[in-house]
Amino acid sequence: MKKWRVGLAAFLVLLLAGLGTGSVLGAPGQDAPEQVEKWVGKVFVVLPLERGKKAEGYAFSMTAPRRELQTEGGNIRADWLEGKRLEVTAVKRLPAFEQGPPVDDYEVVFLIQGSDAYLSAKALGGQVTQLVPADDLAAARQHFAGKVVFSKRLAIPAYQEEPGTIRVRINEPLTVEDVIAGIDADEPIWLVVSTADKRKGYIAIAYSLTNVQHGFWSSARPWEAVLFESDPRLLFSWDDQTWAAINEGMAKPGMVPDQVRLAWGEPLSIVRSAGEETWHYPDKIVKFHPAAGLFLIQSR
Repeated sequence: MKKWRVGLAAFLVLLLAGLGTGSVLGAPGQDAPEQVEKWVGKVFVVLPLERGKKAEGYAFSMTAPRRELQTEGGNIRADWLEGKRLEVTAVKRLPAFEQGPPVDDYEVVFLIQGSDAYLSAKALGGQVTQLVPADDLAAARQHFAGKVVFSKRLAIPAYQEEPGTIRVRINEPLTVEDVIAGIDADEPIWLVVSTADKRKGYIAIAYSLTNVQHGFWSSARPWEAVLFESDPRLLFSWDDQTWAAINEGMAKPGMVPDQVRLAWGEPLSIVRSAGEETWHYPDKIVKFHPAAGLFLIQSR
């Protein structure tokens, strides 16, 4: 019963903290995804391509083709388009070719700001790849630059090094040194962070639900799945042994769901039945009881 009360208390602390910081419906990232039809006048920034894809260029189409700006495959050259600001001038819903629910596919026309060139791209499922809303990038810089955050993952990608990760603790303060465009429209903004011992990595986030696949929505702000904005030790009154286990990536009997989530990450699925929860991970299954907490860990 004590474990259950600790979990309930932690939940209430988080809820009250959210109410105090504006993380309720209507706060940034809380509103339902913006419909593509409403994008006219909105400005996007073109994200960089991954290093191995730069030669392919961007799979956008120029309304008036200019061969000097295109790759041999007809895409737009990465060295020319990367970082450009695109203003939406027109949106047209594409016809659905299959029976079933409405298909949220669109043709979006952009003006490349500072030029007279137009290009078009498909918004499949309501999302155009390789773009970040300019307002999101500016707002994220204002919100996070210079602040301290705490990763909800025990490893984050290394920044400006060979591919790899750096190990961090869940309750380790990370200073946001820069906020830049990432490479993926799902999490198009990178918070470049440094540890106390000067290791540098990044946390990829979304700042709003603009340019996301339709059908995705959560009342939580998009970045709350990957980071805390305040020290989690102040949010959760867990003992040192529990924090040590979490930071070693260990789950133990009696742990509450929030503790297992921090130690092992989000499960693939959660099944609720007869008052119990079963979490499915790629290599294991864990079961929770509302009073006893975690009571079973089974390999798959």
